[in-house]
Amino acid sequence: MEEEPLVKALKLGATFYRAENYGRALELFRRCLQLAKSYPEQELIKLRARLKLPKYNCPRSDKIYHPHYVQLLDNVAVCYEKLSDLSKALEYTKRLIKVEPFNAKAYVRLQRILQRNDKLEEAHNICRRGVSNCRKFQERYGIVIPSKPFEVLQRCEKSLREKVEPLEQVNKKHIIEPDMLVVETKKRKPEGIYLDIISGLPPELLPLIVGGFTSKELIEVALVCKRWWDCVFSQPRLFQRIAINNGTYRKLNKFCDFAKRIRDRHGSLDLFKYSSRTPVDDPRCMEAFWTKLQGYKCRRLILSIPRCTTDQLAQFMSRNTHLCGSLQEMSLVVSLSSSKPDFDADMLNHCENLKRLEIIVSSCTSPSHIPELSRSPSFIETKLIPTWASNLQSLSICCDSARVDRFPFLTMISYFPSNRMERLCITGVTFNQIANQFDWLSNFRHLKELWFEDNEGASLAVFLQVLRDYPLGNRLEKLTFREYSTLNNVHLEPTSESYFYTYNLQNLKSLDLMGSSISGKGLQRLISYLQPSNFRRINIGYCPHIRLERYQNDSDPSYLSATSFFIRFPYLQELIIPQFGALDDSKMKLLFEQSTNWYHLRKIDLSLNPSITGVSIYELLKTLLDLRGYPLEHLIIDGCLSISHVTVNMIRNKGLASQINCTYEKDTWRKFGVNSLRYHANK
Repeated sequence: MEEEPLVKALKLGATFYRAENYGRALELFRRCLQLAKSYPEQELIKLRARLKLPKYNCPRSDKIYHPHYVQLLDNVAVCYEKLSDLSKALEYTKRLIKVEPFNAKAYVRLQRILQRNDKLEEAHNICRRGVSNCRKFQERYGIVIPSKPFEVLQRCEKSLREKVEPLEQVNKKHIIEPDMLVVETKKRKPEGIYLDIISGLPPELLPLIVGGFTSKELIEVALVCKRWWDCVFSQPRLFQRIAINNGTYRKLNKFCDFAKRIRDRHGSLDLFKYSSRTPVDDPRCMEAFWTKLQGYKCRRLILSIPRCTTDQLAQFMSRNTHLCGSLQEMSLVVSLSSSKPDFDADMLNHCENLKRLEIIVSSCTSPSHIPELSRSPSFIETKLIPTWASNLQSLSICCDSARVDRFPFLTMISYFPSNRMERLCITGVTFNQIANQFDWLSNFRHLKELWFEDNEGASLAVFLQVLRDYPLGNRLEKLTFREYSTLNNVHLEPTSESYFYTYNLQNLKSLDLMGSSISGKGLQRLISYLQPSNFRRINIGYCPHIRLERYQNDSDPSYLSATSFFIRFPYLQELIIPQFGALDDSKMKLLFEQSTNWYHLRKIDLSLNPSITGVSIYELLKTLLDLRGYPLEHLIIDGCLSISHVTVNMIRNKGLASQINCTYEKDTWRKFGVNSLRYHANK
């Protein structure tokens, strides 16, 4: 059966049409049309019977057509019309009407084509014939005519009738009495009252009223008349933020042409955001954007172009160095494609003023298993040094780990120049399992936030060795390390004053080791290097090698002593322990005992601990309220199946927590993007 390929081809052609690639859509539809005409009659009868269609398209016809024949004729006609080939569009529309004389949609298209050829009278006759045929087939044969196309056809017929057959003026006879002078006076039309709401506004109110318009709406307002154009463009702030969501090549081209017209008045943008409807057009969209916006400046640029590769983007951006040099913040969703991994970041060579950079790599077409970069202290190739990056303050590299199997931009990071970067986030990349996989961290000595998550091959043990052996910097405030695999245990060596842990972590406020391989003993040793007066937040959820107990047990490294652990942090504000091993009511009693140390605690996250009951939660919150005199600000108990809605309502009514999150259907924290590319992309 050839039915399935034809349907697939139809869908593919529709995709090309929606992408405004009318040439390819037309070619595909015409091939489908030839295929539909090649079916034998018996096969067509079976197809129409299987789809529960009548044997003939028209009751007065004795010819059998393919079920999709009419749709294909319509698609071919509309493609020709979009390509401005009106003669071909006219031909295929007439063929469609010959097959289905009651097709109101075809009559609407036919009269529109005739109007474009200035054949108003013929278009009017077509509308009259279409209305008549639709009514005739509906009354005689009971064929259901779609109401919307038929109403449009009737309105077209009425409009054309007024143009072709103007109403005859009725000559009124005047009776003139003798000896009377008749003075005919023309009736004057009352002068129209026009209310210009834009021009009449005070200049300071105009931005407040039209400032909430989308970019498309604002441009439409400006094009109403010259006076509105002058009013709108007298406000530079209105065109500072442009967003083209679900855009196409045609939309982007229109914007670029419009931007050329206003460049002399407004040659700078605060924000430009673009996301494509059809990723296939990403390369040519970017070529048009970087080529046509010459002379523009932009502070923040957000581009979601998953089919545009880094090599292509490097070529396009090199054509507009003025725009590149003005960028301070950039977010990109791109595809990685480079046979030379050392030059992944060539597209950024002219962005010397960047302060914040976020790159999300959605796919990779370059060769996998690229060897790890080997750094030579005696020789560094000048081309590899990203001299443009000296002003960078925040860098995020996020990869879809299912499609990207290497560490993009590793060369850029390894040869990073002297900088003042404060935030570094790397997720979803693949590390080579070597001893010096984190040696490049020595390039970043001013970091305040460091985030590693879901990086295949990245080892927490190796990372902690770097913190132990090298003085990386004393400004780190937030550290997140979530591992790809938790098979190994990280116990950490016994504490020693000769290590650099104390220096590197002296200002740490937040520690997030969720989903890591650290053990209870290792965590106990690590926190001994922290400054209690600075520490505010800890997340040790989903750590399979940690078990909360009252006292430490040297023979079992998984034991974490609740007594010695929580007493060390009297200023703790957030305790996050979702999916925390065997946390049940007996372990919750250990938390009751530590409530005297939680005077500043604001948030507790106990999600996905199914063994905890409502009784233990209620007692914990009641104890905190009695000791401190004020309730907990935020309680999260998503996925705690043993806590009923009755307990949750009682906690709310008693005022034991200001805010409660309780969603029973959550299965696992990983499922909701805590450890995924989407989490960082939406952050």
